[in-house]
Amino acid sequence: MLSPAFWEKEVKIRWRTIQLGFALVAIQVQAVAADLRNELDAEQFRAAGLHQLSDAELARLNALVRVVDAKTPSTEATVSEKAPAPTSADWKAPDAREEAKESLQTELADSFKGSRRGTQIELVNGQVWQQTDDVVVADSLRDRRVKIMPALLGRWKMRFFDNNQFVRVKRIK
Repeated sequence: MLSPAFWEKEVKIRWRTIQLGFALVAIQVQAVAADLRNELDAEQFRAAGLHQLSDAELARLNALVRVVDAKTPSTEATVSEKAPAPTSADWKAPDAREEAKESLQTELADSFKGSRRGTQIELVNGQVWQQTDDVVVADSLRDRRVKIMPALLGRWKMRFFDNNQFVRVKRIK
């Protein structure tokens, strides 16, 4: 028979596990929320005059940007694995004003070994994207599908279907 002290300890451990779970959910919600401080570097933030806003004004602006971003339609484009890789003659440096704001669903190339800031991520369609944030993605993905979609201010984010993890990226090829 188990003692009351054992059960008391067991309840405390389970309660702490539940609290930790709620804390992790709260952290993920905060990470998903668009924040102009994270989307812009310090120079861009200052040049736009956003440094003059109070925290409440900046929070309201972030909320408005999220609403506009959610209302912006995105066209889904599925790329097959058989699509030819672009040649250097076909490609020019991407310009946020010229690129169509379309989502792209494809798969990671076999060379994918995990990623962190600065990692070049090669896709089966021949495109190469570079990770620009500090999120670490493990190399043990079972589902190699990814979706690249527009983010705020002409930037891009990549979603890994296996773990529903998002990273910020920029196209380099």
